[in-house]
Amino acid sequence: MRLWFAGACTALGLMAAPAQAALLHSYDFTTGLGDTMGTGPSLTSFGGVVSGGTYTFDLQEGLRLVNGLPSSTDYAIEIGITAVDSVSGYNKVLDFLGRSSDFGIYFYNAAVEAYGYGVNGGFVPDNVPFVFSVERSGNLFSAWVNGVLAMTTFDPSNIYASNDVHFFMDDSAVSGEALAGSLDYIRIHDTSASFGTEPTLPAVPLPASAVLLLAGLAGLGALRQR
Repeated sequence: MRLWFAGACTALGLMAAPAQAALLHSYDFTTGLGDTMGTGPSLTSFGGVVSGGTYTFDLQEGLRLVNGLPSSTDYAIEIGITAVDSVSGYNKVLDFLGRSSDFGIYFYNAAVEAYGYGVNGGFVPDNVPFVFSVERSGNLFSAWVNGVLAMTTFDPSNIYASNDVHFFMDDSAVSGEALAGSLDYIRIHDTSASFGTEPTLPAVPLPASAVLLLAGLAGLGALRQR
């Protein structure tokens, strides 16, 4: 009875344990717009150039990710970026409303702005590489620049709750607010706790000829032992 009870408690404990934070998808632009980890959907490009592990984009050029987040309401996104002219006016970074509304996340006069709630803060550097990260957990949306919290706000209107994300392009509501720059990566996490995690590359299967060669070498080894 004790063994059964201990086993049951262990099983219940495993069921109740929260899932560990994890890096889910990583877009590193080494072989195009696909997920380096081989587990997620590819990005869609609206112009820009992928070359040597970098995606470079001009105004009104950008990316779209559909069904790449773990959930429309709970996700974390980490972006290695160099922004051009982010210190002047509004520059849209993230759009969750199909580019039909002006609401979204902006770089605004060298700060991070959650447009729609009037919340901004932090410091966004211009023309130098930095890491921009966001997380939506439940109803709370937060943003960081180089690991330093820039702003946080509640999102009761679900302005930032969608599994269809546009990056860097302006919307149809107000023109002239796009962003230009370059990317080293976009990484999708389930929570911010795994920010900074490097992607795990998928295993590359051996070609059939190599498998046969290894089998032959193993056979020769067995004969020698005899």
